[in-house]
Amino acid sequence: MLLLVSSLFAACTGAPVVPSTSATGATVRVERAVAWGLASARSVSLGLLATAVSNEGDALDSVSSPGAKAMLHQTESGGGMAAVGVLEAPPAGSLTLGPGRSHVMINQIDHTFAVGDSIEVTLHWRRGGSMHLRVPIVRFGDAATLLDAP
Repeated sequence: MLLLVSSLFAACTGAPVVPSTSATGATVRVERAVAWGLASARSVSLGLLATAVSNEGDALDSVSSPGAKAMLHQTESGGGMAAVGVLEAPPAGSLTLGPGRSHVMINQIDHTFAVGDSIEVTLHWRRGGSMHLRVPIVRFGDAATLLDAP
């Protein structure tokens, strides 16, 4: 299933780049997604708002990105981060990833990027399968606002 989201490899795949992030898979609907990061570090973080569309919910088991390494991270109470194996989208609930929260860390990117580019990612859901996204890279200060918008 192909999810339509604005993105970093605008010409890499046939997935359209659209300003409104919205896509529905078998178990989860991605309402919006953005990435933010430092080109000099060749690293971005990915945030998203996903809502369970099934009575059972789903779990985000992993994320992959071509030419990079992607890991699920959880923000700890002391402000630090730790890699986690899974993030849950509860039944009739939502999973929100973003600045100061759990997020996807994508590093060791094999090319440079800038704000306005996009990055290609695949979300691997336990029940819903793989969802392919093209996610826009935005300024850090804009990420939370874009994710929290109604």
